Amino acid sequence: MNKELEKVMIEDVEYSFDPEKEYIKDGHAYCKVCHERKDGKVMEFFGNKMPFRTSCKCDRDQRSKRKGKTKADGYRAIKE
Repeated sequence: MNKELEKVMIEDVEYSFDPEKEYIKDGHAYCKVCHERKDGKVMEFFGNKMPFRTSCKCDRDQRSKRKGKTKADGYRAIKE
């Protein structure tokens, strides 16, 4: 069940990614399905640099479907 994550340096910061879902191209991580960039801007917090992850189209669509399902379930519960 534990997935092996691979690591790569992006803007001199270590970035962990799932090689089954993402690929590295031109020094950045991309979604294997929609090919949108997954690694975001590198920010510094309390002296440590951290790369932010961004949601690709697949992630946004999946989240939208979950929200829609949750709302629909809530409406059904109210009707009953």
